[in-house]
Amino acid sequence: MHAGTDRDAAPATYVRRSARDLCRDLDLLDSGWSPRYRDFADAPLLEDWQTTAHGPSAEWPQGSTTLSGTCSEHPFFDTGSYVTTCALAFWDDKRYARTQTGWWRLGEPKKPSIHDHTETVCPPPDDDSGESTH
Repeated sequence: MHAGTDRDAAPATYVRRSARDLCRDLDLLDSGWSPRYRDFADAPLLEDWQTTAHGPSAEWPQGSTTLSGTCSEHPFFDTGSYVTTCALAFWDDKRYARTQTGWWRLGEPKKPSIHDHTETVCPPPDDDSGESTH
């Protein structure tokens, strides 16, 4: 089911095939269809992946979710490339994802880092006297 099984396809052909496959897969998923594991056999692998939710915009009035990570076995990206794509559906407890361009096999997700947090550890003093109120 992955649109990118022909690694020699021209990019325009790949995009047309991806759009056709996307419409078919979304219709199938809406009808209750469940993909089989062989449908993912040729799907590229995304490691160290994470999702990011985006609020509504002119292009995506309902908001969107992107899926980012390090890819391998992709028809156009070199192994080790960092990619971001629009995630449309997840399958099998987030082991697979359907994006705008096809199915992805999901490896290990990105591990949380202390740098991912933006909380203030020590809030500033409440006044300019320099005295701590805590």
